[in-house]
Amino acid sequence: MEPTLRPSVDPTHVLAGNFSPVTGVARIAVSMFRVLTGQFDPRKGIGLANTSLAYFGGMLLALCECDLPYSIYVSPDDGDILTIGRHDFDKRLSMWMTAHPKKDPDTGEMFAFRCGLLPPFLTYFVFDADGTKRHPDVPIFSNMRRPSFVHDFAITKKYALFCDIQLGISGLGGASPITCDPEHILEDIKLIHCSMEKVRIDLKSGTVSRTQLSERNLELGAINPAYLTKRNRYAYMGLGEPIPKISGVVKLDLELGKTVATRVYGPGCFGGEPFFVPSSSSSSGQGMNEEDDGYVVSYVHDEVKGESKFLVLDAKSPELDVVASVKLPRRVPYGFHGLFVSEDELKKQRPVL
Repeated sequence: MEPTLRPSVDPTHVLAGNFSPVTGVARIAVSMFRVLTGQFDPRKGIGLANTSLAYFGGMLLALCECDLPYSIYVSPDDGDILTIGRHDFDKRLSMWMTAHPKKDPDTGEMFAFRCGLLPPFLTYFVFDADGTKRHPDVPIFSNMRRPSFVHDFAITKKYALFCDIQLGISGLGGASPITCDPEHILEDIKLIHCSMEKVRIDLKSGTVSRTQLSERNLELGAINPAYLTKRNRYAYMGLGEPIPKISGVVKLDLELGKTVATRVYGPGCFGGEPFFVPSSSSSSGQGMNEEDDGYVVSYVHDEVKGESKFLVLDAKSPELDVVASVKLPRRVPYGFHGLFVSEDELKKQRPVL
């Protein structure tokens, strides 16, 4: 995002990037002026809650990575959205958290983390299935010796997996806040080439192997959520051609190591993040042959006709056949991340007090 377009009410943008002796101090002064004049109260939150969504414990949460989650309520009757406010889990969550928490499909527990500007730079914590936070935070003291931005992580039945990335954060360099170790980058890049790889890490031997799954630029992957903590076979990826737009969906077979199905939206049509919705027969996560029994859904916009539609694809078919295409009354902007919430989950939301 261009610096001139950044929300000036977000102090994390002031202190975390493009800090220079003149413009940096000026931006801080503007933010302080808005606080002193009552235009902005940082005690009520600084986040935009526009990155991702999560549903667990009867709560629907809108998430960002610089503030607490925001609790919202979607009416099961007419779809109206009500913002309830910041949710601190009975004051057990005092700071921001990741916008990508992970829900165990079997236990209903939610696992999350946050990055910090002071040691420990990474903290891990868990929420119970009923939406409470009973367990203390777990600080992670690894090789992270400076503030960094960890965007996402993964969980299995036994482990939480974090990438120990080389990117660091500094707001006082007079330039971009993002730095990296020069030993791990190329000095001259003349050709951008994207590919999708599978990385296998042997925890016993410490060896790492890489296998290319596709030579195409694939982004915004999704799997059957019932297999989040299990060994899954299939992944559904947005086809990032031309960059940065999404022009279709690709289905990858991780066991065979190749693309097994592709659906291109058509000339001038681009979509958002694909999302997998399991059918009732695959929601239990039992049986590898049932893993792809479901649907891939996404919003698609036709830039030629100026029309948006909601697209439903058969995830199990060899060409990701279109099951339904619903024309929408207004434009749906490109964006991320989405969440499918069933009618039953909407009815089980906590009542608004």
